[in-house]
Amino acid sequence: VEDTIKFLVSIEDEDPAKEQNLVQSQPVTVIVLDENDNPPMFKNSPYEVDVPEDEEVGKTLLDNILVEDRDSVGDSLEVGCVPSEQWPEACETFEVVALNSSAHQYTGALVLKKPLNYNERQFYQYQLYATDGTLNSSTHIEIKVVDVQNSPPVFSGSLSAALPEDAAVGTLALTVHARDADRARPRPVMLELVTNPMDFFLLDSQTGELRTAKPLDREALADPSSPLNLTVRATEVVNGVPVISELTSTLATVTITIKDVNDEPPRFNRREYSVEIPESLPIETPLPNLDMVVTDTD
Repeated sequence: VEDTIKFLVSIEDEDPAKEQNLVQSQPVTVIVLDENDNPPMFKNSPYEVDVPEDEEVGKTLLDNILVEDRDSVGDSLEVGCVPSEQWPEACETFEVVALNSSAHQYTGALVLKKPLNYNERQFYQYQLYATDGTLNSSTHIEIKVVDVQNSPPVFSGSLSAALPEDAAVGTLALTVHARDADRARPRPVMLELVTNPMDFFLLDSQTGELRTAKPLDREALADPSSPLNLTVRATEVVNGVPVISELTSTLATVTITIKDVNDEPPRFNRREYSVEIPESLPIETPLPNLDMVVTDTD
């Protein structure tokens, strides 16, 4: 585009000997050529957008990225991401796609390139640049990742304990800790025993306290040398109701070792023994047909 300035140049010759001066006029036109001396500028900036963590890859997050350049010359405008040490993955997670571009104006959209995860990152802040091939400008863009209820509960802390077999009824074995893995708006979590061999224990669904429900008996176990395994389920409570599904409940194994206590007397293999021997039997001779075996289950 060429802007023109038009004006009239007049030259007057003053001659005292003449009644009228001589005047000569000439129209002049000046053509002003544009130079690329203005940087492109972002409009509607800085840019902010909230994105749910389960948003589909390829989805347009923003479609109002606008850049204007007062100059009409220069290359077509380009917009892109500025890499940074603080947000190294931003340029790989989001992409600016041109919708329309010329030397004077650029319109673009922000598109999601990779899946988001609220538990890994809740916020992105980085810069976009605009260039006309010679001059540049930049602006900030902020993206908030919105948590979505898509993670089941998680257990934390120790899930193993040891108790003597003579522990009193009501003895605390351990406390089970579980929480909703969705941290932005966590739901309450309820606990319950799914498997409880021999019904030795009781679990408080709210506090997670695991206590003995009756006297323990190590010798009554199928394998007294092995620990006792209990299965605990943590379930999210939605509107006051526990909801069991892949996204709202989790199972964990609690291991209880029952320590042996010397509470069993030794036992003979027979209640009584009887044998007949001659009176002439030498001293220290083993008695025939007398096999005496004593065992202790402790």
